[in-house]
Amino acid sequence: MCRESVSLVGALPVRTVVSLCLASLAVNPVSAREPDGAKSAAAVAALKAALAGNPTSYAELGTKEFAVTPLTKADAATARTMLWQSHVAKIRAERTAEVNDRVLKDGPATMPFFYKTFGDKPAGGRSLWISMHGGGNTRPQTNDRQYENQKKLYTLTEGIYLAPRAPTNTWNLWH
Repeated sequence: MCRESVSLVGALPVRTVVSLCLASLAVNPVSAREPDGAKSAAAVAALKAALAGNPTSYAELGTKEFAVTPLTKADAATARTMLWQSHVAKIRAERTAEVNDRVLKDGPATMPFFYKTFGDKPAGGRSLWISMHGGGNTRPQTNDRQYENQKKLYTLTEGIYLAPRAPTNTWNLWH
């Protein structure tokens, strides 16, 4: 699976891709011969079934027999698409409330954010402008004021203006 699926790095956490690739190489070293079409198709079907079961993590997929089965180029493309679609659905389900509430959370850390969209969306997609406030190593009220000020500092002709509030009030508030 690894040989034909290098672009998965952008779709999945790197450690997941690494574990899938290492498992594949340990059992099936990369060779010049074409993968078995029937085994490849069966591996894609098994991946589809595993994804339908809503795995708790993608890393667990790397332990399955289908993860070490060499895939044809077409089946690798299908597997990439299925993994990407599953990943997107999972992120949407897990993170929609944060986006709606405009507060990202990671353990005990929270990061409120403000965004505003300007102009018409170009054919190639919108620009993203990130504006981070100064401050740090001070009282929360000071950083709150800096954050509120940051929200209105810039006006764009086109793009998304994103102003996050630092998750801490320490000297390295953007660590």
